[in-house]
Amino acid sequence: MKQHNKKQIREKQRGFTITEVIVVAVVFSLTVVAIAGLFASIQSTQRSSIYLDAATQAARAQIETIRTSKVGTLVVATPPIPTQPPFPVDFVAELPADSPLPLPPNRRASYLVTVAPNAPNSYKIDVAVGYRVGALWKDSVVTAYVDKP
Repeated sequence: MKQHNKKQIREKQRGFTITEVIVVAVVFSLTVVAIAGLFASIQSTQRSSIYLDAATQAARAQIETIRTSKVGTLVVATPPIPTQPPFPVDFVAELPADSPLPLPPNRRASYLVTVAPNAPNSYKIDVAVGYRVGALWKDSVVTAYVDKP
C-alpha cells in the first residue's frame, strides 16, 4: 500500500477545480448582465424625466403667452368638452425649437378654454404638451385661471 506524505497531499489540493471556476464565471456574468439592465433602465427614466420637464415648461410658457397677449381673443369651448388631451386648439408649431430641454420629434401641444366653474368671471385654461413613448402618449397638463377682460 502506497503512503502519501503531507507535502504531496497539499500539492494536490492547490488551486480551484474547474467546477468552481465555472460557477464563479456564471455568477459574475449574471451580475454584469443585471447591472447593464439597471443602467439602461436608469437612462430611460432620466430621458423621460427630461422630456416631462420640457413639456411642463412649454405648457407654462404657453399659459403666460395666453395670459399676456391672447386673453381678449380666447374662444371658449362648447360641448362636448374633451377631458383628455389633445385639446381643440393646437399650438405645436409655436413650440420653441431651440429650447434648452428639447422635446422628442413626436410631440403634440394643445389647449382648452372653458368658463371656470364657480367663477363665471374667469377662464379656466388647460394646456397640454405631450410626447410619444412607444405607442403611448405622455402628457403634461397645466391648468390656470385667468380673469376675463
